[in-house]
Amino acid sequence: MSTPLEVAGDIIGGYQKGAALKANAKLAEMAGRTVTDQAGIDEGAARRERSRLTGAQIAASGASGVTLDGSYASIVDDAVRAEEEALAIRYRGQLQATGYRNEASQLRLAGSQAIAGGYVQGASTHLKGVSRSV
Repeated sequence: MSTPLEVAGDIIGGYQKGAALKANAKLAEMAGRTVTDQAGIDEGAARRERSRLTGAQIAASGASGVTLDGSYASIVDDAVRAEEEALAIRYRGQLQATGYRNEASQLRLAGSQAIAGGYVQGASTHLKGVSRSV
């Protein structure tokens, strides 16, 4: 006959595995938030750098006596490319964060399944013990 300790061990094992998986889910969620935050910082830095460079280009054009008519198109093109890069930085961060959120969801599900599996294993152990004693 199965002992209550064997059944309890199966159930506790399921809880331990489930807790570990759920802890990993929290880590994945934190990584997703970190990636999002870092992407925001990088995006802001790219925009500030572009703003600084645009100001320097305009100042240099003015200092050299060049009007903005000829060089204005180049400055605008550079600004558009810089904005596209800033948006790409944000998008890459969002993609990575989505990956971490998906991973966290999968880990939470696996954790719940591990807990349920512990009960199933405990019941199986109990039934095996009962069948041996009959």
